[in-house]
Amino acid sequence: MGLQTRRIGFDVRAGVGLAAAIGIPGLALYVASRAIGINTTVIPEALPPAW
Repeated sequence: MGLQTRRIGFDVRAGVGLAAAIGIPGLALYVASRAIGINTTVIPEALPPAW
């Protein structure tokens, strides 16, 4: 477990791939919902103090 110098290319590709697999569909869903008018505005500072 961890970063190894002999596998640095694999680790970087895996990390970028995982970030893309999570981020791209989420952003696409957000943009699509904004386009059809079913989403509210995202206001991060309106979170409760517990966050």
